[in-house]
Amino acid sequence: MLRAVTLVLVFILLSATAHADDDPWTPFHPLAGKWRGQGEGFGSTSQVKHTWEWVTKGAFLALHTDSQGEGEVHEDMGFLSLDRDHDRWMFRQFLSEGFVNTFEVVPGQDNGLPVFDFNFVAAESAGSMKVRMRLVFTSADAYTMTLDLAGKSGEYGTCQTMTMTRFEGEDR
Repeated sequence: MLRAVTLVLVFILLSATAHADDDPWTPFHPLAGKWRGQGEGFGSTSQVKHTWEWVTKGAFLALHTDSQGEGEVHEDMGFLSLDRDHDRWMFRQFLSEGFVNTFEVVPGQDNGLPVFDFNFVAAESAGSMKVRMRLVFTSADAYTMTLDLAGKSGEYGTCQTMTMTRFEGEDR
């Protein structure tokens, strides 16, 4: 009897340990933090800041982007969520230009480093423009984000590349 109880307790402990590591957000943990870098595209160079932070008690991962370059200022906010009804990751991006983009995000890896494909789902106030993004970690503390646009033809072309590095400090 004691042996059966011990086996049941071991099984319960092993099950609890397995579920403790079953965090669906695990692929996105490397994004959290402050990043800064340079953007190249739209005919100019810009200084870019990204802040990825957990919001609403960890239910969402928010991205705040500030970009300044050659007389232009851009800001956007995005929110990553898990759509449990459809078992997919969704990112909604609100841009200072008045656009709202919705993406399905597909996490992956390349050479053991995180990769995230932001695949276009819908846009508001963007006319016929479509956008997609790809974020590729180049090390634990650096990533490149590429922004591609497509017009009425549907053909995508790269219009901006941001090279970002993690940093600590007060500057957002």
